[in-house]
Amino acid sequence: MIDTISKSPDEMCRCGKPRLKTFVKWANRWIHSKWCEECEKKAIEHSELAEEEERKNVIRRAIIREIEPIYYKSSLKDFNEQIVEILNKKPEGKSVFIWGSTGTGKSHLASAMVKQALVAGLKAKMIRFKDMLLAVRASYDSKHTEEAVYRKFINCDLLSIEDVGTVKSGNRESDFSQDTLLTVIDARLQRYKPTIITTNLSPEAVWDSFGDRLGSRFSTFLTFKLEGRDRRLPE
Repeated sequence: MIDTISKSPDEMCRCGKPRLKTFVKWANRWIHSKWCEECEKKAIEHSELAEEEERKNVIRRAIIREIEPIYYKSSLKDFNEQIVEILNKKPEGKSVFIWGSTGTGKSHLASAMVKQALVAGLKAKMIRFKDMLLAVRASYDSKHTEEAVYRKFINCDLLSIEDVGTVKSGNRESDFSQDTLLTVIDARLQRYKPTIITTNLSPEAVWDSFGDRLGSRFSTFLTFKLEGRDRRLPE
């Protein structure tokens, strides 16, 4: 990259034209501190291109970090217009509850939403519910405090929690599972930060599993069911 603020004493630019001069008030003298106008313009363009490429690299790294390889190319365009319209028209900060049978595209849709947020420059995170529980438990015996672990889930712009529900339908989640999810969901709702929940369980089954406190909060989510055959099975 061309150095646009070089303090070389040479009077000529590297292109052979006279260098621009800048008057330094505190030194009370002129110094050759910039390239000629043409080289200066090229340097700015080069810098802008470099910044844009770095921005893309940051997004690529975030996608690789947060999204499973199978969903790297996921997009809302992969879904029908009705779903896309519902998601595009939802109020800012509105959370989403996606449920349906195995293989109907819940993780695919969540990944597309997270990817869209990452491309827009937002901080988005995906995690399986079981892994969230493990991360919080691990904080008890590590240098990372429980608060620091929760902060990662609470402060990001968009959080997708996959496969919520660790017990069979009709059974109650443990107090630890309930408290962990309630802590994250409640804090994010208070901050108007959207959360995506995906689950194989119906809203009623999740309500029964996690209790009224979480059920009440889930009732504020935009809820819809994905239906169809298992996409993972051969046609």
